[in-house]
Amino acid sequence: MPYHRTEWTAQEIKASFSVDLRQLASYGLGEAATILLQSIALWEIRALLEDGLRLRTACDLMETVDLTELGLPELSALEKQIAETKAACSDDLGGGDPIAVRWISLKKSKA
Repeated sequence: MPYHRTEWTAQEIKASFSVDLRQLASYGLGEAATILLQSIALWEIRALLEDGLRLRTACDLMETVDLTELGLPELSALEKQIAETKAACSDDLGGGDPIAVRWISLKKSKA
C-alpha cells in the first residue's frame, strides 16, 4: 500500500430516526393517506437498515440488531400495508397520475 492510514473503529454506533406524526396529521389528508405516509417512512427506515450501509470508503455497517424486536415491521408487511392504503386513498393521490399544484404567493413583491 503506497499510503499508510490509521483505522478507527467505534465499539457501538446507534442510529436514530424521527418521524413527525403530528406534521403528517396536520396535512389534513384522510386517515388512509396519513397511514400511507407513515408506512412509507417506516419502509424507508427498515430498507435502509436491512440492506446494510456503506457510508464511506472502508466503513461498512452490515450488522444490526433484530429490527423486529425494536417494533419495526418486516419489509413485506410494510409493502403490503403500502399497497392496501395506496388503493384506499386513490382519491387523495389523484388516481396515480401526477398532481399539478399551483402556488400563489399572498405577499406583495417589492418592485
